[in-house]
Amino acid sequence: MKDPKTEKGKRMYRKILDATKVLIEEKGYIEIRISDITDKAGISDGNFYRYFNNKGDVFKILLQEWLDEIFEVTNASGTKGTYLEKIEMSFRRLFLSINDVVSMYKAIKQVKVGDNEFKEFYIEMRKPFLSRIQLILDRHEFPEEFDKDIAAKALFSMLANFIDLYFIDEENFDNEENIESAVKTIAMLWTNAISSSAINKKDKKDRLVEKPEGYSDEHSNEKVVPLALKEEILMELLDTHPELAIKIIQNGYAPFLTKNNSVPSS
Repeated sequence: MKDPKTEKGKRMYRKILDATKVLIEEKGYIEIRISDITDKAGISDGNFYRYFNNKGDVFKILLQEWLDEIFEVTNASGTKGTYLEKIEMSFRRLFLSINDVVSMYKAIKQVKVGDNEFKEFYIEMRKPFLSRIQLILDRHEFPEEFDKDIAAKALFSMLANFIDLYFIDEENFDNEENIESAVKTIAMLWTNAISSSAINKKDKKDRLVEKPEGYSDEHSNEKVVPLALKEEILMELLDTHPELAIKIIQNGYAPFLTKNNSVPSS
């Protein structure tokens, strides 16, 4: 592909893109020939090949333009509202945009199946969206075994596959009530998936509770309490075990203590 250098070239370039977009809407991507594009654009085949090698090159540019637009309009940063309301706003804008580009979305599904080069290109185009999801995940704390990269891909796939099923296959894109129902439902699923996996404040305290050295099964029948949740026990420790109390305060974790507040001996 070659970028146009002159104003005339830019106009020619845009004609090719616009003609291809119209043809995708009229007959689908697979059925389009180069001659269809040049006829629709009112240009010669030579002018087409001056900028593009094949129709796949044209489609990649159209796809990149569309995804850039989607990425911009679904950006909720800087807007007012709760976290759930911002997610709903992003999904609403996304789902409403599907109505204008159903043919483009169908074309993506068609091309991904048989074109490995395009598949790699599409994977690259998805990366900004995955990065945005990872930024959302970075605002939360998760268990050590939680993989944010896998989580971002799972959340993205949930949304992409839902669009395939609900809007493309079942054609619910032209019904405002269906769109709003989808917005509310998917936003709740999305936020609940993240919040239910994240460590909340209480869980964080519990995970920071560690058993001191020497704690053995012989104490398992005794009542244990997390010190971080029992301020009065910490005050007692300052009198009875000052070194241990200082260590707890410095390191921000709470070893388990037995019911009588004593440290189990080894």
